[in-house]
Amino acid sequence: MNDKIKELREQYAQAIIELENRDDIDNLLPNIEYKNAIDLLSFIKERVIKEFNSTLEEYNNIQDEELKKMFEDRLNVLKYIIDKIDERINNAIVIVEVENSQSNNVTLIFARTNNEKNYYVDRDLKYIEEEYYGDLLGCFNRLESGAKDNNPEKAKQMSGNKKLSQIREVKDFKLRVLYKKIEPNLVYVYYVKIKKSNNDSYDRNSIEERVASCKKDLDRVQKLLKDPLSREKLIAENIEIRDRIYEYLDQQKRR
Repeated sequence: MNDKIKELREQYAQAIIELENRDDIDNLLPNIEYKNAIDLLSFIKERVIKEFNSTLEEYNNIQDEELKKMFEDRLNVLKYIIDKIDERINNAIVIVEVENSQSNNVTLIFARTNNEKNYYVDRDLKYIEEEYYGDLLGCFNRLESGAKDNNPEKAKQMSGNKKLSQIREVKDFKLRVLYKKIEPNLVYVYYVKIKKSNNDSYDRNSIEERVASCKKDLDRVQKLLKDPLSREKLIAENIEIRDRIYEYLDQQKRR
């Protein structure tokens, strides 16, 4: 998210905070049909709660009854905004869940490194020649669309090793995308790699190491998926990562 968008989000949140009329609040809060409604509503809610707590602290120190009444009115308005945001978030979550249940598309959740700002897929791309970028886009596309030959239900499972029994792979010549299906329409992408060696043992060891190193992050993901709001934020973040990766791969393969 660039600085201009961040600035606009802050201005929007502040404008909502300053509203006093409840009809204006109802009309100006983000519509739940907006693509990133849950994320934007959550952001505004954080700002409103911060304002509510600050106002409440001032209220607790006021002695004048008339002034105290003004602060009570203000707190009631802020509480109304928070309740309306919660209502819209819940409605938006229901819509998303219905859409997801009716869709055959798969969402990719990318493994994160120990540094929460970095993702393994970015590191992996540095070791893949550009000539394979088109093939990698194809693998991702087939994985997302649930194409018959690479459907998460049907894709080849790693065999001969209990540690990798739940890991599946999508292959295109030497290129491999290794992942785990964590929900019918969600897959956790561990590893993108080129098989450069005929040594199967070496390949398997590198995969085992990656799976082991991702255990903590996979636990984090599965915990976030249990909470509806955290779930939607996680999915939105990974869609942004996916779009960034797709754009990079497409640009590089055209050069």
